[in-house]
Amino acid sequence: MIRTSLCFAVALAVVSTALPCAADTAEPTPAAPAPLAEALTGMARAEYEAGRILFVDGDYQGSRLKFERAYELSQDPRLLWNIAACEKNLRNYAKVISALRKYQKDGASMLSEEDRVDAERLIETVAAFVATVNFDVQPAGTRIRVDGVDVGRSPLPEPVLLDQGDREIWLSKPGYVELRERRRVAGGAEAKLSFALEAEKKEGRLRVVAGAGDSISVDGRVVGRGTWEGSLPAGVHTVHVTGSGKRPYQTDVVVQVGQTHSARVSLESEAKEPGFWGSPWPWVVGGAVVATGVGVGAYFALRPESEGPPPVVPGTLGSVALPLRF
Repeated sequence: MIRTSLCFAVALAVVSTALPCAADTAEPTPAAPAPLAEALTGMARAEYEAGRILFVDGDYQGSRLKFERAYELSQDPRLLWNIAACEKNLRNYAKVISALRKYQKDGASMLSEEDRVDAERLIETVAAFVATVNFDVQPAGTRIRVDGVDVGRSPLPEPVLLDQGDREIWLSKPGYVELRERRRVAGGAEAKLSFALEAEKKEGRLRVVAGAGDSISVDGRVVGRGTWEGSLPAGVHTVHVTGSGKRPYQTDVVVQVGQTHSARVSLESEAKEPGFWGSPWPWVVGGAVVATGVGVGAYFALRPESEGPPPVVPGTLGSVALPLRF
């Protein structure tokens, strides 16, 4: 049963000092803060009351949203306890610890010793279901997401608390290949997860097939005879084909990232008279070289996921009570 009121008393020691020819004096005990139901006003109170109703009805996700909104409006740290209660019932144990630690820090001046002890005990209890993870991710500035939630950019200033079990890690940075990988973490333990992103390949491939013995040059450099295939930076490249007693041919081709372009060039003999069938242009099977770049397939690095052992079943704390605070 939810309590209707809870006082957060701050007990301060009263120091008495005996002074000659003076009456004993004592500092007054500060008044305890008003209960949440009385301290909150306006929309913060309305959101808080809605959160209480949803909590009693078992809608812990909706209740958490209402308590979070009330906290945004009022900044009353005691609402963090109620948020932790919702997270516990949703089995988001890492979020329980985060909420309670903030509750301890931000509410230090408002919490009684009993409040602080209760929070510490709950943290110790749920810690058995939470992993403390240190991320070692290269390069610096890589965006790190866990189960779709953004946790920051590398290097992270502190470890990340994650619920035990299989977690989906998503790393991304412009100019690098994105990485998505599932990693298993154990509750109640520390772990170090290391990753290194690969730079995106900004190159493609070009294949040139000419006559036997014909010299093939790319960007002014001889690369082979007859047939040549190789990797080139993405962009425009000049292909020059020459052969003994044959008319030379030159054109520009566009190499695209991750694709292979192919061209077949057949040079004409220099002795042939010009005309419709004897033009100074070479025979190019499939069209002009610049138009015959046929992508033969994009390159993808695929790796099947290992099946691995069965997933870890998250723990439950059904017997641990986190009643709301009022």
